[in-house]
Amino acid sequence: MALFNPVVTEAVQNEPVIGQHYLECGTEGCEKNCQFYCNICHRPLCEQCREEHQKSPETKNHEVVSYRQRKRQLPEEKCKVHQNKDIDIICEDCQVPLCSKCAMQDHRKHALNDLETIYSERFTLCLEEIYKIHQY
Repeated sequence: MALFNPVVTEAVQNEPVIGQHYLECGTEGCEKNCQFYCNICHRPLCEQCREEHQKSPETKNHEVVSYRQRKRQLPEEKCKVHQNKDIDIICEDCQVPLCSKCAMQDHRKHALNDLETIYSERFTLCLEEIYKIHQY
């Protein structure tokens, strides 16, 4: 069985190796390394800011998880019918993404699901598949 031996050009060999930049805390004025993530605010947090976030009366009930376990933020897309509303729901019956107004008006008795949750789950599945491919 012959193995593929890729040709590496001199230009590629001489390129500098660029390391990954660490993630900074998303709290204004804080530049510490992010280890946590608030799934409600969609904000990366360092350990100290996480503690403050969980003590604050406004954010104490937010879901704060390790950064790797965060929910992926849904790309913002506006409804074509209600242009001031974001699409954030999927009608399971029709397989159509909707805004909350469309859901209440036209899909009231249909099975609805949170699009952000589905997006996050499928994004994670894709990352897992990519990881498997890289391991192969």
